[in-house]
Amino acid sequence: MKSKEHIFSHVQGSLPLPSLPHILIKLIDACDDEDIPISAVAPLIAKDTALSSKVLRLVNSAYFGLHRTFSNLEQAVVYLGAATVKNLSITASVQQVFKGIKNRNGDSFQIGSFWYHSLLCATLGKRIAREINYTNIEEAYLAGLLHNIGHLVLFVMFPKEFTVLQEELAAGVDQCAAEDRQIGITHCEAGSMLLKEWNIGSLLADAALYHHDPVEHIQEGFPLVKITFLANWISELSESESDDDYLMGKNLLGLDKTQMEQVITGAKEEVVAIAQDLEVNIRIPGAASQRRKNGKRHYLPADGRDRDDETGLFLEKNQELVRQVRKDSLLIGFLKSLVLTDSKNGILAATEEIIRILFASETIFFLLYDSEAKRLTGHSSNENRHRELVRDLVLPVANSTSLAFKSFSENTILTLFKDGEQSNNLADIQLFNVINSKGMIYLPMRVKQERIGVIVISISEEKERDVSRHHKQLQLIAEQTAISLHLEDMGRKEERKLQAERMATASLAARKVV
Repeated sequence: MKSKEHIFSHVQGSLPLPSLPHILIKLIDACDDEDIPISAVAPLIAKDTALSSKVLRLVNSAYFGLHRTFSNLEQAVVYLGAATVKNLSITASVQQVFKGIKNRNGDSFQIGSFWYHSLLCATLGKRIAREINYTNIEEAYLAGLLHNIGHLVLFVMFPKEFTVLQEELAAGVDQCAAEDRQIGITHCEAGSMLLKEWNIGSLLADAALYHHDPVEHIQEGFPLVKITFLANWISELSESESDDDYLMGKNLLGLDKTQMEQVITGAKEEVVAIAQDLEVNIRIPGAASQRRKNGKRHYLPADGRDRDDETGLFLEKNQELVRQVRKDSLLIGFLKSLVLTDSKNGILAATEEIIRILFASETIFFLLYDSEAKRLTGHSSNENRHRELVRDLVLPVANSTSLAFKSFSENTILTLFKDGEQSNNLADIQLFNVINSKGMIYLPMRVKQERIGVIVISISEEKERDVSRHHKQLQLIAEQTAISLHLEDMGRKEERKLQAERMATASLAARKVV
């Protein structure tokens, strides 16, 4: 009997097996090389017009929701980062490699269903990686994205046999056993071999190879194999999960029911958001095809057609949830930025950016409390276009009747509109002039009982309803900003204290020498 490798190499030599573009291979190497600056990746992307267009489209898409527009490829690449650029590039290239493939009998492979499942496993893999604090979250995403690529390999190599296989799977036979019996190689093996051929990474190839193995075998593997196996397992669950379904996460990675729910909730909506922004055509299967078929997935529904109507209905019902998932993803990025920054400017810049993204605010600045001078003073990031004007704002708090002070002292979010009830306090009137908008929000910042200041935000009338519905998000932003500013201030005070102690010690030593 011929070996798997012999079958693969034989077919590889006789049929046009898809290969990664030469530019992508260089791009992957550059993204993985820590010694190469991310700015140096842009010239490689620029050589591929389609890829350049996708990078710029993604960074300017609703998924990131940035207030500014990137037209410079290098700036876009630097903003997205190496891991995101690598994943985007591979996604776009794999999609392009297999674009338009057709069966010899004229029936198209259900590529929309394939991409939906692949993006769902990628999203689930990323979420699982976060829950277990896996060091390379983007690798988990990529493993989920590519774990089933063997289906495409078998389709290209054996189109007739593949169609027969899909019909057998619809009847409930074991997928890998049927593939091995008819072709002599499974989609897991074919996918793993292709990924090795592409030199993407042995652990990623293993994730593809073992994702249908018995769970007892998976338990002995490294985390990436377990993550991908679990992501694929979750993707096959019916809409009504049972407690037994959550045990897989516990047995493989120690995830409890709450963590599993965190992984699952909103994953499908996130897939829709990603697909829309990357312009990947997906087809969301109907409820009937979501149920397990002897534990295996097939790509031809019982009626032989994908369910475009199901996809449209899902999008219609879940657009608001898709938008919410985008916002949640952005909030996670904001929290990471606060953790990673080590400066006051970085804290202010991150807060300005997240508010600008979520609420389309043109103007954001801060009135921070100076406890020694008993006043609120204007602050902004160095990148803020109003920074010169803001730094001259000083509001004494003693006997103040301004609504800015009321928000600060009472820890209350206040929204004002020029056409509505207004404050007669001159400071509020002048702040409205600085904001230069029809609406303004005072967002207080506090750490426990310690008052930090107020964020001043411009708001349009169109966004008023959006703001009122998302008070919890605003409060989260304010709380996390307040904590970061408080810790940064404590650090600066501690540094000054240590510096004073060093100076005193040095002075004492100098006197002894004299």
